[in-house]
Amino acid sequence: MDIEEIRQEIEQIRDASKPGENTASRVGGAMLDLLSFTDTEFKSYLLNRLQGTAEDSDALHDPNKWLGSVEDDGGLNALLDGLHGSGEAGKPKAGFFRGDYDGSPFTVENVPVNYAEDMWLQSVRGRLSPVYAGGADTYKGLTRSSDVYSVLWRVRENGTWGAWNSLTDAPRVPETDLSMGVKDGDPRSCLEIMRTRKGGCYSVTNDAGQVTGIMMVFCDSWGQHGMEQVLLTDVSDLEGGIVHSLSGRTHVDGKPMLYHRFYDMNREAEGRWGAWKTFSMGGGTTEHPYAAFDFGTLQEKIGSGRTQDDLDAFGLTEIVWDSIRAGETMVIRDDQNERTYIVTGSSDNYISFSYGMNEAYEGWEIKSSGDTYIISRNQTQGGGGGLVVIQ
Repeated sequence: MDIEEIRQEIEQIRDASKPGENTASRVGGAMLDLLSFTDTEFKSYLLNRLQGTAEDSDALHDPNKWLGSVEDDGGLNALLDGLHGSGEAGKPKAGFFRGDYDGSPFTVENVPVNYAEDMWLQSVRGRLSPVYAGGADTYKGLTRSSDVYSVLWRVRENGTWGAWNSLTDAPRVPETDLSMGVKDGDPRSCLEIMRTRKGGCYSVTNDAGQVTGIMMVFCDSWGQHGMEQVLLTDVSDLEGGIVHSLSGRTHVDGKPMLYHRFYDMNREAEGRWGAWKTFSMGGGTTEHPYAAFDFGTLQEKIGSGRTQDDLDAFGLTEIVWDSIRAGETMVIRDDQNERTYIVTGSSDNYISFSYGMNEAYEGWEIKSSGDTYIISRNQTQGGGGGLVVIQ
């Protein structure tokens, strides 16, 4: 008997008014029918609900809703893409799901970050790995891995899913995309990348997917508006060049090199990458050479129309300037006030350096214009207070 037939039988027993209608056989039979249903149909329903296969399984409240089985990459990626839903229609697609790829289980967490802007975050756990497709589709698909278990995630915004990133391995940047989409002469491109990719650690890979370097990215570096990159690789010929790609350059096995460069959005050139500079890679603890400047003299020289003699009095001789441009000197000391300044940018015509961040930030810039120089100081006072510019 189904549940409706059992209900009718129980109602007849309840409504019986004549003596002898509710015999022991009739009442006992109804109870046995109900017990039989509970032991089979209801148990089956509860099991389906727990397994996430019932028609009314709820991914938001149940442990895991069953997605299904797939046998190839196309089925897997279509299944994951299909979990996106915007507005009210998207709410049933939020929650925890599970499936299997040819017998290998995986789980999915699908999170609506912002319904109004149709922004979602999706994470997957299983024996899966991103596929390198090249170009704009780099790492936008997943494939089954034979030996690697990964925790992967991606974000959907502006109507499209972004690339897959890994929590068990650094996100990847192809050798041919070291600039990460930041373009010389286009400061807004730097701002957009800072908002989307942000900072972090990336593994640099060649076309075969082999890791050829590690790159750390710092955004809004040292209180300036721009992006700083630090690259560890065995490529030997980056120093002094504006390089956007490692492809085709010379790799020297067993010779790790540490480089850095800075993209400054505020220069008159309207944004550009600085040259790569080399850090020292000596054994043990090493200190970068530093220059000790007379900041009292520098304060007296603020303004335009300065000469090389003014810089010599400060301590910034042509030899020291060349050392800073070559990346040999990255630390500047104000010994009188026991302060250490870090070089944040330099080229043929300017040098800038900074002390502190946030509440006690001070930055200096010395810029050449022909045979004369402009010396300026930027200072932030008092926990996010106004910016004081002295020239």
